[in-house]
Amino acid sequence: MDFTVLSNELVVILGKLAEHIVPSIIIILVFCSLCRIFGEEGVIAKKFLAGADRTTAATMGKVLFVTLRRAIAVVGILTLAGEWGFDLKPMLASLGIVSMALALAAQDMVKNFLGAITILACNIFKIGDKISVAGVTGVVQAIDFRSTQILTDEGNRVYIPNASFSSGNVTIIKTPV
Repeated sequence: MDFTVLSNELVVILGKLAEHIVPSIIIILVFCSLCRIFGEEGVIAKKFLAGADRTTAATMGKVLFVTLRRAIAVVGILTLAGEWGFDLKPMLASLGIVSMALALAAQDMVKNFLGAITILACNIFKIGDKISVAGVTGVVQAIDFRSTQILTDEGNRVYIPNASFSSGNVTIIKTPV
């Protein structure tokens, strides 16, 4: 067995590996930094939401900045895959097809998600307000991605899909001071 041929092949393999390691480390550091900056506890989120109501800021931070953080992570993974020589065209085409299928399958969820963003961004009502919507009257307890939780006068918890707020009338009965 000729060890010089084996050692030369090992040097070539390690050299090719080293060509990708330094750029990969830089890509990982850049995208991890971006995720920290744009995360819900990041500098950008704190500045963007500084003047907002506390409950609105917390919910908007979860909605907007978690989504942004995940998008940055996906772009980082695709960039890293491209650095290692993976052909991104089939991956991007597959990602587009999967996105279309998920969008069609999750239309109601997307409507509710956009309804939550509308409720929070337009400040239609907030946690603690007494509202009447879709035949239900009560105090808003929570606003999340899918629904708004209302505590009725009888003590029942009712979950109303956020999409129904854009298609129906909302009456704010009383806003506590």
